[in-house]
Amino acid sequence: MQETHGPPPPSHSTLISADIYGSVFHRSD
Repeated sequence: MQETHGPPPPSHSTLISADIYGSVFHRSD
């Protein structure tokens, strides 16, 4: 999946990181 629009926005990376971090955080709880 390549976007000709340009590089993916940092929001996407942050969203994924937040999702994983949140998941781990929730699991730790």
